[in-house]
Amino acid sequence: FHFIDGGSQAIIFYLLGQWENAKEVLLGMSKYSEATFDQPLDSFPTQLYWEKLYYHSLLGCIYAKLGSHEESEWQIQKLEELSNLYDAKHAIFHRGIAPYLIARIYANLGEKEIAVEYLRKSVEEGRLFGWWWFSFDLDFTSLKGYPPFEELIKPKG
Repeated sequence: FHFIDGGSQAIIFYLLGQWENAKEVLLGMSKYSEATFDQPLDSFPTQLYWEKLYYHSLLGCIYAKLGSHEESEWQIQKLEELSNLYDAKHAIFHRGIAPYLIARIYANLGEKEIAVEYLRKSVEEGRLFGWWWFSFDLDFTSLKGYPPFEELIKPKG
């Protein structure tokens, strides 16, 4: 995901482990924190919708890494609200992205069981997973070696 007005910088701080810097950049991006949508949305997801999902996911992960569980839970709630904006006809275009992003936050909170539950939900909604995907997503490092996670990503067939 990319934000012209600071998102790339926030991601760089995040990857460097500079959580406070990443948080400050994100909190300064009012376009994403203040954007609202009418319910229900009856068209294809917009770029702003996708960016808002990633905004709340990254902020939730940052709060988790900073030990702010309540703030992380608030971001999860925002992601749940966003994921419920589309009716069933348009939900197929999400392909399980909201549960996947929520799982990232729970993994960072150390809630392995809940994280895997959301990953399963993501797969049920159409998200494709494999061992290769998780080798690149650092937010799932805490799940490596956890049997339910390993079972989920084990090659099938």
